[in-house]
Amino acid sequence: MAGTTTTLALTTNDNTDNSLTALTTSLNASMSTLDRQFTQGAAIASAAALALGTDGNYFHVTGTTTITSLTTWNAGRHCVLIFDGALTFTHNATTLILPGLVNILTVAGDRAIMYTEGSGNWRCISYTRANARREWVRGADIASAGTTAIGTDGNFFDITGTTTITAFSGLVNGLVFGTRFAGILVLTHAAGFFLPNAAANITTAANDTAWWVALSTTTVRCISYVKADGTALVAAASGAGTPRAVLNALGSGSTLALSAINDCVFQPLFIPGNMTITKIACQVAVSSGNMSLAIYNSAGTRLGTTGAIATPAAGATWQTITSLALTAGQHFIGLSADNTTATFQIFSGASVFDSGTLVVVGTAHPAPASFTPPTIPGSVTGRGSYLVGVAL
Repeated sequence: MAGTTTTLALTTNDNTDNSLTALTTSLNASMSTLDRQFTQGAAIASAAALALGTDGNYFHVTGTTTITSLTTWNAGRHCVLIFDGALTFTHNATTLILPGLVNILTVAGDRAIMYTEGSGNWRCISYTRANARREWVRGADIASAGTTAIGTDGNFFDITGTTTITAFSGLVNGLVFGTRFAGILVLTHAAGFFLPNAAANITTAANDTAWWVALSTTTVRCISYVKADGTALVAAASGAGTPRAVLNALGSGSTLALSAINDCVFQPLFIPGNMTITKIACQVAVSSGNMSLAIYNSAGTRLGTTGAIATPAAGATWQTITSLALTAGQHFIGLSADNTTATFQIFSGASVFDSGTLVVVGTAHPAPASFTPPTIPGSVTGRGSYLVGVAL
């Protein structure tokens, strides 16, 4: 209606008038909140529970402390984090979801855009590396140990020392990392520690390099092993490798100690006719650690094995294997041990299955799935001294 004036009254729940000052204060507070959506706040010291400031949503994160959670904000808000140094940004399937569902090892200048879904749950919707071309970050050197702890300051490490490694700790599912070895040590194939050479151990050399992927927090697989000298990994293709040495026949009654941990000795075995065997024999002179026995065809492919077993007490021992039908012709028997203390007695020449010529292959305990037979000097069918035998 023309000339009519309408008055808007602002009231509280108790029906008293709001002052214009109170309304202005409320509006200013709202505008301040909007301004902070695009405002840099004070730098934040890294901590397990990262305390986001209230003075902005763009923060530099200082320090190197591992981050496992962020401050609870209302759902729908976001923030930008700029990392000023190296730390571990820890993935959590609920509260801190990161790209690739794995931890992120930051370096100075990396940037993360985080979006909160409420209740303390955050999702990284973008992560930008300071150097987009950077693929690998070298961490501090790691001392070898039975269970070697993988660092959080990189994803490529030099491993020092000579202690045998049987497992890694500090794994995160999906983590890919590299190692370079400073010298000689043994990597021991085991459940949860899978090596690429058909369950045979690896003896490292200086500057050998291995690449690994974690299948869980307790399981890792070596996906590549590169020897510094450019030669093929022992058993890289089939479980063993080329022989390191060929020994001359040993006389009856003498003993043999393996020259290196995890060596495997292969003895040529000529079988004059088709037969089925059920046992492999050897004579222990000094018992120590673990050993294994196996039988191979002429191409070096393993046909049967005892697997790794505790070295029996001194004396002749017959170890049962699954009943195995062999055809007439050239074969090999393998004997391996995980130590150099155990020694084995040479039998007298009472078998037509023997030869005194022994072939040694390194880094092959338990006896590998296969090896590369060399040219054997001398006859492989004559009667003589022998290290291992078979039983029907």
